Amino acid sequence: MDSLNLKDLTSVFPYIVDLLPILVFLIEDGEIVYVNRACEELLGYTRSELIGKSIIQDLVPEEERPKAFLHCQRVVSGIREEGVAFSLKCKDGSTRKFFWRCLRVPDEPQGKVRIVSIALDATEFCSLAERVESLHKTANFSEFLRGLVHDFNNILNNVLIGLKKLKNELDDREKALATVKNLEYTLNSWVDLNRLLLDYSKVSKQAFKSQIDLIKFLLDNLEVFQVLLGEGIRLNLDLDYLKGAVVPGDSVLWRYIFLNLLVNAKDAMGGEGEIFIRLSKEWDPQRKVQTLRIAVKDNGPGIPPDILPHIFKPFFTTKEKGSGLGLYLVKHHITTLGGKIEVESSPKLGTTFYIYVPLMNSIDFPYIKKPLKASLQGMVVFLFEDEEEIRQGLKELLSELGAKVYAFSQFKEFVEMRPEEAPQVLLVDYYLPDAKGDEVYGFISRLYPEVKVLFLTGDPYALADIPSEMVLLKPFKAEELLAKLSSLA
Repeated sequence: MDSLNLKDLTSVFPYIVDLLPILVFLIEDGEIVYVNRACEELLGYTRSELIGKSIIQDLVPEEERPKAFLHCQRVVSGIREEGVAFSLKCKDGSTRKFFWRCLRVPDEPQGKVRIVSIALDATEFCSLAERVESLHKTANFSEFLRGLVHDFNNILNNVLIGLKKLKNELDDREKALATVKNLEYTLNSWVDLNRLLLDYSKVSKQAFKSQIDLIKFLLDNLEVFQVLLGEGIRLNLDLDYLKGAVVPGDSVLWRYIFLNLLVNAKDAMGGEGEIFIRLSKEWDPQRKVQTLRIAVKDNGPGIPPDILPHIFKPFFTTKEKGSGLGLYLVKHHITTLGGKIEVESSPKLGTTFYIYVPLMNSIDFPYIKKPLKASLQGMVVFLFEDEEEIRQGLKELLSELGAKVYAFSQFKEFVEMRPEEAPQVLLVDYYLPDAKGDEVYGFISRLYPEVKVLFLTGDPYALADIPSEMVLLKPFKAEELLAKLSSLA
């Protein structure tokens, strides 16, 4: 290309940029200094209304600002990011979703930071994606509902049987009370299935916060499980001398998990045979986590080899009236609890499901009355934790031991009132309402390169690739926290 053509191209370039059907911003030191025509057309503002504004503070909705702010800081640091999506407010009060690509301009004037921001309108795409997801959820829900009708009918049938039995036992108080107890557990199963049905479409953090002693749960529910299985099946329980086994989750999820596995075994055996539930502790060397292994074994005909790889897939079933969602949801719930499920099956020898879930320790820092024999004198700690009770408990504990603690419930709070002091330790919950822990650490470590981090999480598999000395599993004891902090100092 000769010099004349190059000059022609240079002169027409601003005109080309102005005609592009995507947003183009030039930002200098955080303020907009140029916008193209698409910014006016899509957002409804005039150029003069946009010049001098801040994209993050003036155009991005408040709930999305932390995400946009993190992206901006990465770009300023020279990091290129693709696939970042956040919204802008239009002049008429509506919002539009955009995919962003931002680049720091080379050869900036000294002391200036210039960013070119390009944004593709993704509003219709995101709306369509939400509609497709909604339709998919509706289809899933319909199938799920059909499958639960079978469970409800089983429960009602057992209630009717129990009532008839109770009628014949009215003269024997002890037998009558035992039957009433079984009826109570059976009806509780019905209530729990209703709760699960209502909560089906929710993705909840509660699963990580709840804990249950599975041994007590099994002992409390053994009789009702036996009633549901019928007289032709013998249910055996082996606790391996364990006195307690506290795992994540609540009785609703665990009752659903066991009911699915037990009813599947019952159907496979044709209503006659034996089922064994065995518990044992097992160390997971890969994850460095103590787990509880739950084995549910039947002596039925086994699962054919061509069927076995598909049993956890949604809508896969070999039953006439099955929804194909039972085992799929069982696997989903176990994964949500930070666990995993495996299956072994041999023709004519039966099937065994193995469930592995992390064993939990009780958390004790909110109840500490006496100072521990440790000192964090002078340590500056930035604490990010959205649960108020945990945040306050940690702040009080660390402050009593001499640390200066700045506590935040979400990343947005830190952005709005950043402390002047530099932190030595960042204590951050991995799942905050507006950011992930690694995003928070990435941002703060660029401001304070010497900062050490300790991630707090209830999910033992979320941080599998991070060194164990940088991770503390919830719930934890105060001594465990202090040991980790001492190793970071």
